[in-house]
Amino acid sequence: METIQLGDGRKMARRHKVGDISMSSTLGTSTSTPLALCSPNTTDSSLRSVASSHSEFAHTQPTSMPFSFSSTKRKMVGSWVICVYLELVIVPLVVAGAVVVAAGFCGTVLSKDVNVNYMRNLADDSLLAEAERASDVLEGKLQPLSSLVGLLVEETSLAFATPRVPPAAELAAYGYDTSGKNPPKSWYGALFNYGGGDMALMLQHANVTLTEEEIEFWVWRSGALDSLYQHAVDSFDGAIDAWIVTSNSGCRIAPYLDLYNSWPYDLAITTYPIYTTSLVNNPKHEVMWTSLYNDLAGQGWMTSAVAPCYLNKTFLLGVVGVDVSIVNLQTFILELEIGWSGYPVLLSSDGTVMSLPAAGEKEWGLVMDEDNQVIFANNGTYNQEDYFNVHKRPDTVELSDALLESKSGCEYMYLFGEKKVVAWETMDSTGMQVVLLVEEKELLANSRKVERIMTSGMIVVAVAVGLLVATMMGVAVAFTCLMRRNISLPLSQLMQMMDSIGKGDYYHDTPYYPLYELQSTADVVSRVGRQLGHNVEFLHVLNQGYQRFLPKAFLETLGKRDVTKVELGNCTEQNLSIMFSDIRNFAAISMAMSPQELFHALNYFLSQVGPVIQKHGGFIDKYLGDGFLAIFRDSANAIAAAKDIQFCMTRLSKEGFMQGQLRVGIGIHTGPVLLGTVGFEDRMDVTVIADVVNIASRLEDMTKLFKCKVLVTEEALRTSVHLDKISHSEASFSDIVSDVGHVEYRFVGHICPKGVVLPVRVYSVAAEPCEFADIEPFASPLQKMIQAFEHGELQETIVLCEQLVKQMPTADSLVQVYADRARSYQQHGLPPFWDGSSPLPLVFDQKFANA
Repeated sequence: METIQLGDGRKMARRHKVGDISMSSTLGTSTSTPLALCSPNTTDSSLRSVASSHSEFAHTQPTSMPFSFSSTKRKMVGSWVICVYLELVIVPLVVAGAVVVAAGFCGTVLSKDVNVNYMRNLADDSLLAEAERASDVLEGKLQPLSSLVGLLVEETSLAFATPRVPPAAELAAYGYDTSGKNPPKSWYGALFNYGGGDMALMLQHANVTLTEEEIEFWVWRSGALDSLYQHAVDSFDGAIDAWIVTSNSGCRIAPYLDLYNSWPYDLAITTYPIYTTSLVNNPKHEVMWTSLYNDLAGQGWMTSAVAPCYLNKTFLLGVVGVDVSIVNLQTFILELEIGWSGYPVLLSSDGTVMSLPAAGEKEWGLVMDEDNQVIFANNGTYNQEDYFNVHKRPDTVELSDALLESKSGCEYMYLFGEKKVVAWETMDSTGMQVVLLVEEKELLANSRKVERIMTSGMIVVAVAVGLLVATMMGVAVAFTCLMRRNISLPLSQLMQMMDSIGKGDYYHDTPYYPLYELQSTADVVSRVGRQLGHNVEFLHVLNQGYQRFLPKAFLETLGKRDVTKVELGNCTEQNLSIMFSDIRNFAAISMAMSPQELFHALNYFLSQVGPVIQKHGGFIDKYLGDGFLAIFRDSANAIAAAKDIQFCMTRLSKEGFMQGQLRVGIGIHTGPVLLGTVGFEDRMDVTVIADVVNIASRLEDMTKLFKCKVLVTEEALRTSVHLDKISHSEASFSDIVSDVGHVEYRFVGHICPKGVVLPVRVYSVAAEPCEFADIEPFASPLQKMIQAFEHGELQETIVLCEQLVKQMPTADSLVQVYADRARSYQQHGLPPFWDGSSPLPLVFDQKFANA
């Protein structure tokens, strides 16, 4: 180590290099134990050695200052600064004070404007938030009805595509009008309520006889919709009735309405808005909402959710709709409280006033009746229909322009002779608009009060700030000169030294400064740097030891640089792939081993599996006895690792490891996972929490039932092979046996493990090439077997299974599982939750092992 000679004969050591921990004193000699950086294979004994060395250094305190400057008398910083400050008192404070006062005045004015604008914006945002909240709540009431109409369109199309013969009671209700009040054969439909819906086909020409094909298609087939429409109305709050208006002026409606006596025979229903609304400017055949109208059957004012219905996407069957009474929407608006003395207004998609509280009746010139059913105009100046519509009234032109320009907003405008703040929000699903109106003077009362207060105190504050700043500027000028000459330069050197320490160069020589405080600071910085160097090296070794217990990959996933940054409650949610693995029959194998042999075998097994996991970008989160839980960032790596693990197990078995009986089951699932720390301050652990973990664990256990090596969910497989064509439909099983992206897999079936609500599609992944070659020729009968089972056709499933057993050259365990499950369902009954609308699950609780 090189030294330099000082002017007074003393020697100073040059800076040490990081990693060279042994030191020698600058004024004498002392020794310390060398601390070597440990490799990743550092043993526990080396860790203890490092800890001991670190402890000795931490408790070593210097007995005297490393330098002695007896020939130089240092000054105290306080007395020295005071002397210099007295020399600079004559600085002309008057000029500086005037400048500062002007700056303070300008700052106060600007602050006033900022505060007033902030409170104004806060009030605007609050009003707009109220409008958005009201719109969201109201749209939440109507959105389910839009979804209901979409479902009814699909079921209606399916009903018209299916031939049907009605029961006798229904047939007896159908017939031509024989009352004599209408032209002969001008009306055909249900003459009385037979317990279902109503069907009326109103033809435009008299003496026209419907053909049998027309009656079967339009009347009989639509009869299958009666119970569905009635159930839809009963199930959704706010729905009055559900109907279809056919393209030839027919109408099927539930609950039953006496259309025979309430509609004229020549009513051109297809020209009404309830029919035309969804057919105009609706290329995607989406659900739309009509404007406000008075029901033809006398049920009051209402609006309807409507959508066109096609057969085979080409032939227009008609329009399907659900009627909603306007009373339900008006009640919500009338009860809405917005926090100021303003009021809300509900507009239809074309700008018609649908609901208006009493507070707004005088301004709008409209009056709501006692039942909130109809709004009357109390001013005869305008046409009554135009008087209801904001886009047609001459006194709401500014409001109309704002509503047409933007779906949502908050603006200041003149309405009804007063300055108002108007906030509005448009519902995407219905086009209706919730409008909130508040007088500007009330909304901005607080901001104007603040403006007055700040204006009155502006001059006082400006003068006070100016005087204070003037004084401080004088002091600052004096201190600037002082610091530049005697303090700034030494501090800059010390800052450079500390910056260098912060960047990892911990060992520095101690510089000399004439001021006592600066010299003491330099000594401390130098000593702290050396201490930090020792600490960093100790932490480096310690972190290497920790990484054997807490994987670095876990820290990276958690977003932490090292284990010292991990705190209780740290967590992150990510899309990850979870792998569970377990040794089959391990209990029986372990009975023949001593405890030492058992631990040796397990560690050898994990030493073979661990590098495979790391190779594919994963890490083992937990060791679970004879198994483990591993985490991967994507399912492709997880499936590749599973295949390599099975290949490794085959090699170990051939080598005689565990008496050649080594078999491993693996389950993989992909999805959102919550990964973080649990426990308490003195004892923490890392864990993963999610349904994904539960399903992956269940899959690993199910490999015993299906006698396969690797089971994965559709989510994991889809991401792995980048497929968009894995079938979701129970009627298409093109993925019975497939080989895509070097991943050979076969469809196993739908399962509902305990704790999982929706069925999960499960696949078996081949651990070896051509593993499914024997069953590939039987893909079609296997498809039929699975289809029969998932449709609940149990006896047909058993027959197909028996045929496959006879036909297949080698036994297929999956066929036997389907046969056993079908017989079990026959004996004990189908799952209570299965209603036939989804595939019948092959497994639906944790008792699959006894299936």
